Amino acid sequence: MSIRPTPEYQGGRCLVYVVKDLCVGCGKCALYCPVQAITVEETASIDQERCVECGTCMRAECPVDALRQPDLKPPRLLRKLFSDPLATFKETEVPGRGTEEMKTNDVTNNVGFGEAGWGIELGRPGVSTGFNDVEKVAMTLAEQGVEFLDLNPVSMLIDHGTGMFTQDNPWGLPPESIRRVRSLSAIIEFKTPKEKVPEILQTLREVSDEVDTVFSVGLISRWRVEEPELAPLLEGIPGIEVRPNGKHNMGLGRAGCH
Repeated sequence: MSIRPTPEYQGGRCLVYVVKDLCVGCGKCALYCPVQAITVEETASIDQERCVECGTCMRAECPVDALRQPDLKPPRLLRKLFSDPLATFKETEVPGRGTEEMKTNDVTNNVGFGEAGWGIELGRPGVSTGFNDVEKVAMTLAEQGVEFLDLNPVSMLIDHGTGMFTQDNPWGLPPESIRRVRSLSAIIEFKTPKEKVPEILQTLREVSDEVDTVFSVGLISRWRVEEPELAPLLEGIPGIEVRPNGKHNMGLGRAGCH
């Protein structure tokens, strides 16, 4: 049997590809693709610019095993690290976009009393994001003097003073190659004084008109009796409402917190 890879794989490029001589055009992989990167005519084809290397098509169990995903190399590897929930970001040792966000703050103490912690998730649900938009949001936030959290994959790609991508990253990738990355989502994490919450929200509303994706805003606040509440700071801001489906750290993993 001769195996004819799709043109995207010819020349040894490491991308998910379809073995055309095996594919029967059933379309199962296309149904599972969250970013509609797979189209089916006689056989399936993958739009490599749209594909985010999330691995969902591979886990859909192709009935004829016609999908292949070789070991990815940077910068293509970044797509998988930010998109595949089973991929682990080595520098943080956390699978699924490389950060646990505020879920472990009772252990990490990243956000203290008097501070607001932020998680800006671009591209979710199911839209995906180009990293040029990730950089645009990070640059806008840097202008506001936010403090980016260190143990975060996006933070490891940017200059914390400017928010711009830098070659001083774990792979030594040039900024222009990072900007061409597309992922299912990416999370920018930072913190500010609580009193800056209305100002940062206004900044995010303004930059939302400049990006070609969607993003959600998560806020974290430490609580104690004498600590100012975060919710009143959000009252009266047009288009902002507090959702009831929040997450609470109960302090069961407490380490060095008081």
